[in-house]
Amino acid sequence: MSAAMPAILVAPVTVSPTKPLTPTHVKHLLVTDALCRATAGIADVECVYDHLAYAPAGQTVAFWEYLDRTWPGRDFAAATEEEIGELYVRHHAEPGPAADDRLAPYVERVRAERWLHPSARRVLDIWRGHYGTLNLFDPRLGEQGPPVLPVPELIERLAARDLAIDGRPVGGPVYLDLSAQGIPLRRLVSPAGQANYLTCVLGQLLPIAGRYDLVVLIHDPDLREDYVLVQRVLAAFGAQATRIEVARVPLDGVVASSRRGGWAGFTLGALRGRVDAGDHAFRLALRLYLLAVLGRPNAGSFRVDELRRWVGRAERLHAGTEAGDVALTPFLRRLARDTRYVDPYRLTAQLLTRSGQVPVRQLLDRVYP
Repeated sequence: MSAAMPAILVAPVTVSPTKPLTPTHVKHLLVTDALCRATAGIADVECVYDHLAYAPAGQTVAFWEYLDRTWPGRDFAAATEEEIGELYVRHHAEPGPAADDRLAPYVERVRAERWLHPSARRVLDIWRGHYGTLNLFDPRLGEQGPPVLPVPELIERLAARDLAIDGRPVGGPVYLDLSAQGIPLRRLVSPAGQANYLTCVLGQLLPIAGRYDLVVLIHDPDLREDYVLVQRVLAAFGAQATRIEVARVPLDGVVASSRRGGWAGFTLGALRGRVDAGDHAFRLALRLYLLAVLGRPNAGSFRVDELRRWVGRAERLHAGTEAGDVALTPFLRRLARDTRYVDPYRLTAQLLTRSGQVPVRQLLDRVYP
């Protein structure tokens, strides 16, 4: 990393390979992509995005256990992401969570071998095509990310700073303890030893956060409380972090997790078939629509006809923009003056202002390719 520029780590919530990409998932990916590409013009930027890092937490391995229990021996090699997503919805309709002892073999295998269930390997194969269509940053599909702290070592590090209550010696749970800051206890590990999603986030970030001048955490509003905890823990270890919330995209007026369904016809693959455009115009239209329009509070539901309208806007923007005299780097520095990173919503809004003070051609080439 350059000594002359700040070092920034971008750490978004990872989309687990258990369902199709919906507008909400694409919005997360495009926010991260625009932030990384733009901020790389004024800082040394790295993005940590490991699809397997959070798999040991209950939700992902519980789905894999469900598939093996309910559909033993099923071949997923030719399955669509929508078919796998429907099974994901069925899984979450089951009464009650899976018992920890049923999940333990999956957790151990993921941690020991970086094992992926065949359904997840199939989803990642499909996503490779989607990520190519969107021309995203390299998300290291299924590859090794930074080493994750083993849970016992994570607990030791937290306890050494009086940030954990460890009940394991008496068969109890482990809690994250920020009560000195007025925050209630948050369970990290169940009495049976099942670690949750928060342990995966902390285990991934604690070993590396101190190398950077700033950590940018990207998450959805449902995870706000946990990511406030992550921010506080990183601060306790001397790392500065900031948070960006990316709101879910309503579909037919409903804001819901993909595990509840309701995404039929709105997956990225379905949208690509419903919108007549070249890849270049399609991906720019998605960036403009999801960031500049649906990035605003209470902006309304995702509409396919609106996306088609933005395809036309994208084509005109490409065709009618010439290289100007506005320098890109000073422009990006002005946008990042108060944050040290370039806010993707603010940047996209600037792109559409038609102002002569915005380096539109350079942005289209570098940030919205």
